[in-house]
Amino acid sequence: MSHARVLQTYLASLTEIEAERVLTRQMRPGAYSRRPDYKGDYVGPCLVGTASDAMGGGCISEHCDVHGIGQGDVYSGVEPTYDRACRMLGTERCNALIRDRLLSIMVSRRLTSDVAETVEVA
Repeated sequence: MSHARVLQTYLASLTEIEAERVLTRQMRPGAYSRRPDYKGDYVGPCLVGTASDAMGGGCISEHCDVHGIGQGDVYSGVEPTYDRACRMLGTERCNALIRDRLLSIMVSRRLTSDVAETVEVA
């Protein structure tokens, strides 16, 4: 699965509450900085940690592995893909693109829901 598709699939799976967190809270790459074998400072919350409300340093591989795409390959998961996108585009630009895509998904859901309600009433 392509990197863009990994993020798209993850964003489409978010609940309204999770999406609101991603839209309104700060996110940074570096989810794996909280692993026990990492000796640096905590730099999160990451994309997955923000969505799952893991604000207390819970942005670790256990959250990210749950959202991995593929056969348990951690490098095809959401968080490593987010980290790579941040390195390629810059964190602010990457976060802006993620938020734009998430808003697009939310609008699409709302329009689909409105159309279904209209058809149901008619």
